[in-house]
Amino acid sequence: MQGEVTVLVTGFGPFEGVSDNASRRVALALAEASERAFRVVAEALPTSYTRARRALEEAVRAHRPDAVVLLGVAPTDVVRVETRAAGWVTSARPDVDGEVWEGRELGAARETRWPVEDWIPAWAEVAGEVGLGLQRSDDCGGYVCNATYHEALGFDRPSLFVHIPQACDDEAVAAKARVVSAILATLAGELETRRGREPVAAVARHGVAS
Repeated sequence: MQGEVTVLVTGFGPFEGVSDNASRRVALALAEASERAFRVVAEALPTSYTRARRALEEAVRAHRPDAVVLLGVAPTDVVRVETRAAGWVTSARPDVDGEVWEGRELGAARETRWPVEDWIPAWAEVAGEVGLGLQRSDDCGGYVCNATYHEALGFDRPSLFVHIPQACDDEAVAAKARVVSAILATLAGELETRRGREPVAAVARHGVAS
């Protein structure tokens, strides 16, 4: 639909210890969902410092999204909405290409342009409905997630990173997709409001599964 808001959602592929990455599955599920007043496109990024950043840039050029939401997994029981990307790499863990970027400087730390604090309570309510917690975080880790988020925050469109728990069974993926869908609906609604239109959706009623 001409003029509709487009949100690019990315997830990562497998890496050491994670053979089936829930972030990739959630991103693809969200792009396949219908009956939404805004457009979602999805891309899977390799868990590679170099190739993830390149793939993200190519996806932005191809889809020309109004906003970017990156998903990654973390060994946590809650959904973490990341507000900041550090300006350096601290992990000694190699990426899938065998590269280690420990100590590499990315530039000054960057923060999301979204007023996340205003929306956390509503998103947490949706998370609670599917048995998950949700919290704001200003530590995106020191691995590929942080490096890729740092790249995205330098784009000329707003970006956000969301860490989700690692569980990858169908029920867990559907639950996490519902929470991320609520986040997307909020961002799309905010973009529509900034354009001077009525918001496209309420905060949380665009889940891919109930």
